[in-house]
Parts: sequence; structure tokens; C-alpha cells
Amino acid sequence: MSSVLLALGAALLSTGSVTTHAQLVEPVWEAADEIEAAVARGVAADNWGNLFVAGSMNDAAGTGHAIVQKSTTQGKTWVPSDDIAGAQFQRLTSRDNITVTAGIYYGGERGCLVRGSMDGGATWSEWGRFPDPNPKYIVLKLWDVELDGSGNIYVVAEYRETTGKGNNVTYVSRPVILKREADVWRTISVSFPVTKVVCVDGDVYCTGDPGDVFWEVRKSSDGGHTWSLPDSYRLDVNGSGKSDAADIAVDRNGNLIVVGKGTRVEVTTVRRKNTYTYYHYWIVRKGTPPPVGATAWTWTTDLFQFLPDSASTTNTPSAVAVDPKNNVHVTGRCSAPGSTGRWVTRQLTDATGTWATTDVFDLETEYYTMGNRIAADPSGNVFAIGEAFAEVSATGPAPRQWIVRRKLAPLAPPAP
Repeated sequence: MSSVLLALGAALLSTGSVTTHAQLVEPVWEAADEIEAAVARGVAADNWGNLFVAGSMNDAAGTGHAIVQKSTTQGKTWVPSDDIAGAQFQRLTSRDNITVTAGIYYGGERGCLVRGSMDGGATWSEWGRFPDPNPKYIVLKLWDVELDGSGNIYVVAEYRETTGKGNNVTYVSRPVILKREADVWRTISVSFPVTKVVCVDGDVYCTGDPGDVFWEVRKSSDGGHTWSLPDSYRLDVNGSGKSDAADIAVDRNGNLIVVGKGTRVEVTTVRRKNTYTYYHYWIVRKGTPPPVGATAWTWTTDLFQFLPDSASTTNTPSAVAVDPKNNVHVTGRCSAPGSTGRWVTRQLTDATGTWATTDVFDLETEYYTMGNRIAADPSGNVFAIGEAFAEVSATGPAPRQWIVRRKLAPLAPPAP
């Protein structure tokens, strides 16, 4: 790994591991769980203090299982909560003590799977199974699952349609929103890409990347029937760099928080030869809804590079969460050229309005390590989940490792 990257990570940890705000001691991030040959893909906490992490793992025979792990001790100890062979969970959400997981099942057929619990993870039921509609379709990805304030479920999936034969085969991606309302599922057809959704005050917001050039934020106030366009964003408006949204959340003041990555391309021409330099940014955009009677949203943008002003680095946020004190937490992955990359988490403190890097983590130097999702519980504890893996091992692809990290709520200072 790059010595510059290691030195910077060590400096961040040594100088920023403990800070004091309003006479409270801010805890550091710490390990909460690790499982070998497994991948953590979803995390959520309910109002009863239960913490859930969903993902997939292989058993001793190599069979894949969709699993949910549960903790009632803020991530200190864990117990199995749900296990489905021949499937993988990719997202998890909880609201008003309803917890829902969603993923993909495979085997004789393949499709989307939705399971839910209304008793704190003590029991789970199958709430939906959606096979591929015909042999021309295959589900590529389950992007998201969310609940609204009425208990309706939104599942975002992507199917691939195959047309033609032989050398004339073409593939077309079909984004789909599956909605469960009053125990009845229906399909919301959309003509634009959708990857993430969030629900607030009767409205549904989603993000997507048309052609991976710019990202869009869309809004529906009628349950997904019609959509408006609050934002269309591209970092490199005058160049060829692309921008992609990764996640969306809503803060306690009703503002949208959208995270993603963007590339700015610089072109230098010498003797009619063009040289291209790529600068990659970790992006957070905050959108304030228009006042009554107006239509235009107000957007502000924060750009971050793990190594400032460095070309060809990776700065990729994966997920965003807002804690009860309205602090914004973003997790993802950053790397320098020639390095494997590190799991990075950043926080926007509501009281000060400033961003800071709160966690720089890698499992081992030869491993890729990244944060996948992040969530906060009602007490203000924050949990990030992710994975570590190597490209290859001596016997083939190295197994991935399921990782959970936690940062507990600020503590009162110790007595003098």
C-alpha cells in the first residue's frame, strides 16, 4: 500500500480519534463483528433497540445462504435471526418496528425475495417472491428496499432483457419498483434509472444515473404514479467526467442528502497530442425543498478527496445515514494509485456544520476494504457494515469477509 496513504491514515487516526464537543467525549469507531466467507449488505435498527445486519455467506458445503444477524447489545454480541438457503440478502430496512430484508434467490428459478419481521426479528415471514417474468429476463440486481410511514414497502430491482440471437444479441436494463400496499404487490413501471429510494411525509424520492453521465433525483407525491425532477447533477459540466449517485437520505429538517462520486477531466494539449488527467471526488449534495408556492430547490455541494488535489485516486462513498442529532454519516472507500484502498467514514456535525473523517480502516494491507452501508439507532449509535477481500488467493478467488464497525453515542466525560 502507498506509504503516503498509510501515513495520512495514521495521522488522521492519531490526531482525530478523540474529540470533545459540548463536554461530551466522542467515541472512536471500533470492530463489532467479523464473519469469514460472508458479505454484509444491509444494516438497520428498530425502535426496540435491536440491530440487524443482512447479507450472505457460504456453509461448509459451499451452499449460499441469505442471513440476518441480530444484536440486542449495540453490536457487542450477535445471534442468528434469519437464514434462507439458495439466496442472498442485499438490503435491509426498519421503520416503526417493521423490519424488511430483500435480496435474490436462485436455483431452479431466479428472482427477487422479500421477507419481513414485526416482532423484533424473533420470527420472519416471506412477504414477496418475484420470479423472472419469462426466459428473456433475468434479475441483475436488487438495489434497495424502503418503508414509508404507512407501512408500504418499496423494492427497487433491475432486470436484464435479452433480445436477438447469435451475434445479434442485445441486452437492455429494465428498472422496476415493486410496491406492497395493503398486503398487495404491484409493479411501478418507470422510464428512468432507479437505484435508491427514501420515503418521508408521504413523498417518495429516488436517485438514478441516466447513462452514468449525470445523476438525477426524482420525487413522487402520489405513491409512484407521477414523478418530478428536483435535481440533475454532473460535477464535470464542461468536460467528459461522469457522476454517479450512490445513496439518498433525509435529515431531520426535511433536506435531502445525496451521496455519490464524480470525475473531473483535465485535458492538456502539447504538439496536437492530448493528455487526460482524471480527478475523482467523493460528493455530498444537500437539497432544501422550495418554500410554499415555489418550485426551485436549493442545492449545496461538498467535495472530498482522501488525498487532496491528487489525480487517479479513488473516492467512492457508498451510503449515508442521519442520526437523531441530525449529524450526517457517510461511508465508502478511498485509495491511492497502486494501493488496495481503505474503508473511510466521514461525519457532518450538525452543531458546527463541518465535515471530518472519523474512520480510516483496513483489515490487512493486501485486502480491498470498503464500507457498504451505514445506519444510526434511536440512541445515536452509528453502525457501518462492509467487506474485505483480495482479488486472488493461491487457490483462486479469496473469500470475502463480513465486517461490522460501530461508533457509540457520545459519553459524558469521566469524573475528575
